[in-house]
Amino acid sequence: MYSVLFSKIEFGMDLVVERLKEFVKPDYKIAIFPWAFPVEITSEEFEKEYFPIDGRRYNKYYTELKK
Repeated sequence: MYSVLFSKIEFGMDLVVERLKEFVKPDYKIAIFPWAFPVEITSEEFEKEYFPIDGRRYNKYYTELKK
């Protein structure tokens, strides 16, 4: 098991993709990428306001993780 901590990943995802591939292999069945926020946020606020499906953030992370 590995623990990986990111800070401001939006500004450097391209810099860590190759390094992440060392830990997250294509044949792995489960990968958990929890997010931490500096303020309390409900799951509804997260899904609708911060990370809506097909929104800017969703597409950015989803596209990187599909590689």
